Amino acid sequence: MNLNSAAQVLELYLQTPGAPALMLWGPPGVGKSTLIRSVAQKYGYCVSDLRLSQLSPVDLRGLPTIDREKMASRWSRPVFLPVLEDVTEMQTQGYRGLILLLDEVNT
Repeated sequence: MNLNSAAQVLELYLQTPGAPALMLWGPPGVGKSTLIRSVAQKYGYCVSDLRLSQLSPVDLRGLPTIDREKMASRWSRPVFLPVLEDVTEMQTQGYRGLILLLDEVNT
């Protein structure tokens, strides 16, 4: 599949409510991330780009804390991971939604 075909798939994907995650795979430097940002801009989506090669598992899961009332551990969400309120705020700013780009997932 070339980038033009990938763009068409991504455009259809953005028009499909409830679609599952989508993965673009290819060698570094061919334009996958640029393609996603371009299509997102065209259709009014905000992009949150996480470079997974620069994060550790703790960065993504968060730090453990203790819920003393329930005697259980909880994980404090990293501030850079978006939640529903973030998406709602983006929509008030005119975006249709959010694309969470997990880049460099293979590393």
